[in-house]
Amino acid sequence: MDFLIESFKHWPTIGAFAPCSSAVAEKMTRPVDFSRARVLVEFGGGTGAITKTILARMRPDAELVSFELLPAFVSALKRIPDSRLTVVHDSAANLGAYLAAREIEKADAIISTLPVGTMNKALRARIFEEVKGALGTGGRYVQIQYSLLSWKEIKRNFPETSLDFTPRNFPPAFFYICER
Repeated sequence: MDFLIESFKHWPTIGAFAPCSSAVAEKMTRPVDFSRARVLVEFGGGTGAITKTILARMRPDAELVSFELLPAFVSALKRIPDSRLTVVHDSAANLGAYLAAREIEKADAIISTLPVGTMNKALRARIFEEVKGALGTGGRYVQIQYSLLSWKEIKRNFPETSLDFTPRNFPPAFFYICER
């Protein structure tokens, strides 16, 4: 599967031309307390670049739920041989319903590569509400973006937010680290 071809076909859903670099995977997982995290959620698992880093850092008794909309990426994620990974072929906007159906009370961390800056306003607002409803006290929501255009909106939704950056990606990336 060619990530670039998929990105051209589904630009509003993917919002990137290449999978995330190892520098991005490191920056996105660094804010998570893997020593205590039991339930982790990933939005936009893609081809698994960040998924694999999350799995490598997780406890043996932890669970990763990865939401992905595109069938080609769902197939790629399902080929990752780790029983702690559950791939959900659905929108991140349905996170609360999924957790409730599985009787999962709260997530300890949510790591997202969704292109929130290019989403329509209603979907973005719904996803932010899902994150706030699903994230447990002390949990973290880490969101990658390739610009600072979403800073004010994210800060309004998640007042305890800090910013990080890496030039070691194409394009260079910003990270919003939101605490509950």
